[in-house]
Amino acid sequence: LLRGTAENIVLLTILLPLIAVSIRRLHDINKSGWWLLPYFLVFPLRIAERMVSFGLKSASLYFVSWVIVAVYVYVFTKKGDVGDNRYGADPLAVEVEVDAPQT
Repeated sequence: LLRGTAENIVLLTILLPLIAVSIRRLHDINKSGWWLLPYFLVFPLRIAERMVSFGLKSASLYFVSWVIVAVYVYVFTKKGDVGDNRYGADPLAVEVEVDAPQT
């Protein structure tokens, strides 16, 4: 019982920062944070599926979850947008100040 409780505490401690960083990453590529929704819909179903057998639905749920993982791996490793987007300025943009000689 204690081991499960400690794991749940660690999971809950990590979950909010993980969501926040994921949304920031999605904003870097000009995507909405709502792109995380499929993950939060399918993976709880997979956990429930382990507790109760769904039969043939299990294989399709397993396939869908791997497709979602593949999409997220692509999205989260993709290079961010260059320049400003609808979520703000490019954090990697280099601003150059030019001091013009005064005459």
